[in-house]
Amino acid sequence: MERKLVSIASIVISLMLVMSSMAFSAGIDYLNGFTYNLVFEETFQKQDSTNKTSTELDENWLFGQQKAPTFIDETGRYQSGWIPGANITSITAYENYKLELDMIIVKGASNGMGVRVPDSEDGALYGGGRAGVPGAADLGAGISFDMTSEGNDGFWILAFNDRSKGMGESPFVKTAYPAGYDFAATNKYVVYDTGSTIAFYVNDVLWARIELSGLNEGLYTTAKVYDKDGTQMGTDMTVSIVAKGRITSYGRLGTTKIDNVKVYDMQVKNAQTFDNAFSVLGVAFVAVTMLVVFKRKVTA
Repeated sequence: MERKLVSIASIVISLMLVMSSMAFSAGIDYLNGFTYNLVFEETFQKQDSTNKTSTELDENWLFGQQKAPTFIDETGRYQSGWIPGANITSITAYENYKLELDMIIVKGASNGMGVRVPDSEDGALYGGGRAGVPGAADLGAGISFDMTSEGNDGFWILAFNDRSKGMGESPFVKTAYPAGYDFAATNKYVVYDTGSTIAFYVNDVLWARIELSGLNEGLYTTAKVYDKDGTQMGTDMTVSIVAKGRITSYGRLGTTKIDNVKVYDMQVKNAQTFDNAFSVLGVAFVAVTMLVVFKRKVTA
């Protein structure tokens, strides 16, 4: 009887180790643990393949220093730039979402995209690309991914823009482009935003992961940035980032073309089922252990 109990205990332990391994794998590739439901899509064209009008675009977007129809090219891609700062910003603020878009850049002073833009931003200049530039007090707030920026040839910038400091004094990290990256080509940019974690991918390759903490009255106050290998980039940064925000794309004295914008709602899948299964195995292990101990006391 004791051997059978020990055997059962061994099986339970083995199952728990398998479950632990599964949990660890999920931690490494956590994005597989979500369901994705498309909630918004923008191609900048109507069903008859003609470009949307200004009125139609105004239903979903805010524009800074430009108006929309003039800036949709012959292929239906939206263009931001060629004047001193222009952007397109969603009216809707998102949380727990996946954002994907195609983007082409004709290099200017700064070009890129942003997330966690506060509702208070009205679509005026989103002046990304001024990180580390002394005295640069451009408008804009939120997290910007500056794919080209002033004085940073060969590098891209991830900046935590804070209106109270101005962009020149806002915290940021700077890193070289990965081998083979060409900002002038059509690249697919994807952001997975799950609240305290934001992952940034280009053409299915992880470029950076942001970990936010210190949530206080709707604002995250600390940020850490990690590269694709999990190495921290720079040091811990004091930031002011909203928990829920708008998405944006911008170009300043250059052109940023975007198309095929999609936003997916992200929800954890089968989380309760997984937790319950792990709990049941834990209870079973404790029960079997107690039986073994009881058997030994009886036969002693």
